[in-house]
Amino acid sequence: MSDAYSRISRWLDARIGLALGPSRGYLLDARLQPLLLHYQLPDLVALAEHLERPGQAALKDAVVDAMATHETSWFRDVYPFELLSSTLLPARAANGGALRLWSAACANGQEAWSLAITLAGFRDLRPAITQAADEILASDIALPTLRRAETGIYATPGDLRGLDAPRLARWFQAQDETYTVLPSLRARVRFTEANVLEENAGAGFFDVIFFRNVLVYMNEATQVLALRRLAARLLPGGYLVLGAAERLPARSTGLRPLVIRDRVVYQAATGG
Repeated sequence: MSDAYSRISRWLDARIGLALGPSRGYLLDARLQPLLLHYQLPDLVALAEHLERPGQAALKDAVVDAMATHETSWFRDVYPFELLSSTLLPARAANGGALRLWSAACANGQEAWSLAITLAGFRDLRPAITQAADEILASDIALPTLRRAETGIYATPGDLRGLDAPRLARWFQAQDETYTVLPSLRARVRFTEANVLEENAGAGFFDVIFFRNVLVYMNEATQVLALRRLAARLLPGGYLVLGAAERLPARSTGLRPLVIRDRVVYQAATGG
């Protein structure tokens, strides 16, 4: 890996925990060449120099957005949302009060809106229980992608993958093959820029956090830091849901696995 690749890789690791490794340097070429043209930079050496300087916020946001993996879909893998509706939300709602969910690394927004639809369906079955204060926080480190997610507008077949016809009809306004999230659903979700490697104390505490299919892009030290930060944001007894193929690293994270219906979720070790 060249010096430029190494410098940019170190910057990405420190900034968002992305661990590329020497065998994946090709991703820098593939994903950053359009930025070189846009910002009129001659090569990756010049880009590395800009990233290492103070300021350059727009360029740095663009690099993060280009290198972050935004692959997602509605109700991805199905089972986490079924488990949320059948088990996790009832357990958290047992004592009454508002529920708070966090889609950490929400990418294009499908996960956050899927959580909102699931929570709305859960509340619809319990009309006597107040739900005005329920909140879903949707966050991402890639600001341009976050802003697109916040619009709630989806058009391409890829945008709509995993979203069935009844949900499209119930929760979206259709116009010219474009689907826009209805205001009633939009009111449940708040979007904000956040880095899971930071404390995020201002975000408050959550009943359920979804942090799915992100750990696979991190080295173990960064995984541990991210998971410890997330564990600190869980309410007592709250749940963390990871991707289907993801597990806790060997080092302590402050989380413990909990098997529910042959699926694994995680709770803070001090939780109930």
